[in-house]
Amino acid sequence: MKCTINERGEKSLYRMMKHQIKGFIVVLLISSLFMKAASIRFHDVEGMFIFSSIFFSALFVLLGLIIPIRTIFFLGRTIESIEFVGNDLLISTPQVLWVKSKSIVLSLDQVRHTKQKFPIYENKQLAGLVLKDRSTNKRYHLVEVFVDDFDEVLSKLQGSNFK
Repeated sequence: MKCTINERGEKSLYRMMKHQIKGFIVVLLISSLFMKAASIRFHDVEGMFIFSSIFFSALFVLLGLIIPIRTIFFLGRTIESIEFVGNDLLISTPQVLWVKSKSIVLSLDQVRHTKQKFPIYENKQLAGLVLKDRSTNKRYHLVEVFVDDFDEVLSKLQGSNFK
């Protein structure tokens, strides 16, 4: 049995990637304004203004880098296709910006699954499965509305001998 991501899932992933890039650009523009203000007042006596401008600029850059990078790596662990082959599980992940797509073969004995809600997808509480590889502790996300045969995958996973 092979199950792949549907059109809604592909559109949602693409929209979220665009949203992360737009947010990063806005944060860089705001931080450049802070740096411009700090450079204009550099020769003034107001050292506190310069310090606060540099501090807020660094804060915006850090937030502008950390949040989108974390989200992009999270999106890179979304399951694009899942296939049951004997006692193995073949998982494929999509390419999300610089995070390359992967095909992973996991033994059903190595995998643990739990139900969870994902607040990051489409700004909603979407339900799905988290498949965790016990050997590497990496997690992969299978979102319910992104896959047409989710109930079939869930019943197959629950029918196997892992928890």
